Amino acid sequence: MLAVVGLWLVCAGSAGATSSSVPPESWGRRLTPADAPAQPVALAPAAVTRRSLSSQATGLIAFVNVRVDLVHPRPADLVLSLISPTGTRVVLARGASSLSGTYGDGLSPRDALEQLEGEEPWGTWELEVRDRQGGAPGVLRSWGLELQLQSRAVLTASTLRIPYERAAFPAGQRRRRVFYQVPLGTPPASGWPVALLFQGSLAPAQLFFHARTWYPKGAWHQVRTVKLLLDAGYAVVAPEAIFYGTAWQTSFAPFADDFARSSDHALMLRLFHELTQGRFGYVDPTRYYAGGISSGGYMTSRMAVSYPGRFRALAIHGGAYATNFGPLASLPPRMPALHPPTLFLHGERDRTVPIRTMLAYRDALQREGYAVRTVLDPDVGHAWIPRAPEEVLAWFERH
Repeated sequence: MLAVVGLWLVCAGSAGATSSSVPPESWGRRLTPADAPAQPVALAPAAVTRRSLSSQATGLIAFVNVRVDLVHPRPADLVLSLISPTGTRVVLARGASSLSGTYGDGLSPRDALEQLEGEEPWGTWELEVRDRQGGAPGVLRSWGLELQLQSRAVLTASTLRIPYERAAFPAGQRRRRVFYQVPLGTPPASGWPVALLFQGSLAPAQLFFHARTWYPKGAWHQVRTVKLLLDAGYAVVAPEAIFYGTAWQTSFAPFADDFARSSDHALMLRLFHELTQGRFGYVDPTRYYAGGISSGGYMTSRMAVSYPGRFRALAIHGGAYATNFGPLASLPPRMPALHPPTLFLHGERDRTVPIRTMLAYRDALQREGYAVRTVLDPDVGHAWIPRAPEEVLAWFERH
């Protein structure tokens, strides 16, 4: 069976950037470089003009398209070159009769843009226009890039798979397993932001990294969430619930009211330590995020209750407050201090975790002035909703 490595499309430019998605499990994301020419730039005769734009994208390049809008009475006098952040020079045109268009998609560059494959996109890109003859000025109206970035995800007709690493270490009286992956490329100077993802009941944490089209409970959307996070530059860490993935202890007595006694609390303390020690890659300790579904949704809420100030944002899917369980729901008189901004995702047909339990939690947060967002799906029960991947990424990016 033919396997297709997913790609991530990043558009960067001065104006008019457009995006598309290839293959089906990829997506577009537009970056607006601060120093791209917002106004037309005059091209002096017999001179070299360079204009730059900055890309904040992380990862590895699959291929590059270059959009150029340039007017000159004698285009054959010009040499047009792209210079990557690593210094690779690609001659786009020399002695051409026309220079405007998209190189790599419509216009064939003089040099192969494929030589940029595998480079990192982060940094300053330059477009160089060299006038070899002089005698007539021109205008560079705008230019931009379309960067197709490599993805760790592998897509076939029926499978979405992300290779992962695993670790195991003692936490309290038990040995716990953790599954994780980091983005492609070099981490930013501050480290990768971290998305801690908590599994649902009886759903092994490995399922964050592998799904088939026929898997139940919206498993495909769960793995797409991981794919989007990794490709956007988040390290993903998925610990396994106790007893090989049965459920998180946050909802059950005696730990619901005394979580510090639980094995899961010992696990979290060990995770925080291992994260700071680089066990899961070079990460940014100031940018922790958390998300999960069902029991993992309750555990996501637990991050706000037991670890105030630690997380930048939460995404609770098919879950409610940390101490709730199914239809059994109660809330404390006040919400936890420093509660992170919280995204709630829920299927309106959910009978396992009734939507009213989530709404009560959300409303309590709103009354106390905490940031929330609610995304409902009228056609889904207790499962990942199709909009979850994009919504989770957008929420984390916002915070």
